[in-house]
Amino acid sequence: GYRFRFDLKDSGIKEAALIALPVLISSWVQPLCNVINMSFGSGLGDGAVSALNWANKIYIIMVGVFAYAITNFIFPKLSRLGAGDDEQGFVQMTRMSVGWIIFIITLVAALFLALSEPIIRVVFERGAFTSEATSITATALFYYSFGMVGYAVCEVLNKSFYAIQDGKTPMFTSIFGVLVNFGCAALFAGVFRMGVAGLALASAISSLAIAASLIVMINRRRKGVVDSHFLWNLVKTLFCGGAAFLTAKWLYPLTAAFGDGMIWTLIRLAVCAVPAGIVFAGFAWLFKVDEMKT
Repeated sequence: GYRFRFDLKDSGIKEAALIALPVLISSWVQPLCNVINMSFGSGLGDGAVSALNWANKIYIIMVGVFAYAITNFIFPKLSRLGAGDDEQGFVQMTRMSVGWIIFIITLVAALFLALSEPIIRVVFERGAFTSEATSITATALFYYSFGMVGYAVCEVLNKSFYAIQDGKTPMFTSIFGVLVNFGCAALFAGVFRMGVAGLALASAISSLAIAASLIVMINRRRKGVVDSHFLWNLVKTLFCGGAAFLTAKWLYPLTAAFGDGMIWTLIRLAVCAVPAGIVFAGFAWLFKVDEMKT
């Protein structure tokens, strides 16, 4: 019959432990970057730390909803493909997942960049959270949003590396990202005096740096994930995002006659977001972005 046995020398336990520690360290990157920004923000006066904290929460939640949905769906498939030595299948699945997360989050980021202030007003502005707090928090959210695509790509590619039993690459790139965040925060907040905007931008640059590093490394481990077609598709997707951003940014002031109450602000957001989404999809179809053909 079966009986319980716990053997620390078992090869399975050793293998799990070897990948668990790098995974754990990799998961600290976002909290560590947040701590770094809070430390710098504590010297920027009243409201800076809370603005960074609340903007970061909105940023993480929005990206996380989409990124975790995709990664939870693809990880079992990636693991089977990695274990079965189906390199071509693994490459196709990874490329498709990265493509879709970039496509989705580019639109989300465009809307957040264009509508950061009304988004913060709807979510937080009540009671002790004044219009001044809304303004500084919206500034932080605006600059955080530049890193949305990078953060989402990191979540997908981390799972790709874990699927091929490689936890060290995400760990080292995460450490690199923390160092980039610290250096940029010191530069933007300490030298250029950019305040909350500089700290949020430092975090965004960190996410993009990690994502770029992971893209380069996964392409070394599995040739074909990134090629010229992938890069051209990325450029077209970002252009579509720019069109969506300009649409929402242009429309929002035109809806001022609706009113400034919470309900009206929510309606104004919808009135701007829906046409921006249509413009994004329209340009994506016109430019034959891969995700519009599947």
